[in-house]
Amino acid sequence: MDYVVKGFTAGFIATLVVTAMMTIKTQLGLAPGLDFINLLAKVVEAPGQPLYGWLAHFAVGMVVWGGLFALASDLVTGPYIAKGISFGVAGWLLMMFLFFPLAGHSVFGSDLGGMVAVVSFGLHMILGLALGAAYHGLQGMDCRAENSN
Repeated sequence: MDYVVKGFTAGFIATLVVTAMMTIKTQLGLAPGLDFINLLAKVVEAPGQPLYGWLAHFAVGMVVWGGLFALASDLVTGPYIAKGISFGVAGWLLMMFLFFPLAGHSVFGSDLGGMVAVVSFGLHMILGLALGAAYHGLQGMDCRAENSN
């Protein structure tokens, strides 16, 4: 499987995992001011249109993060899990310093509530771990396929 396709696939898997965690976050009432989907809809100039927020959520997770992970994974040393965590940290920092201001909020989203930065960090770590693990698993699939010939 081509490495970019693996990246997109790993990004999709990781986005599904973080979406499940976002749902749990909402059900537990953690950081109620942190609504990624509505914030994304606002950033893509479609406030109040959650469909556009969901499309942006999956596009960023699958294409941007998955694609970048595939392109950069050979440039960064270490196991895929560590690479995924690095991507999670990078994503969190971009969210804090770029995404929140683009959505009309303060850096670190402090105007959305005290736990927003912490919960967001946790979600990005989960995303990074899932991205690294999924990409590593997809790499292993190619090795198993080659060995079976």
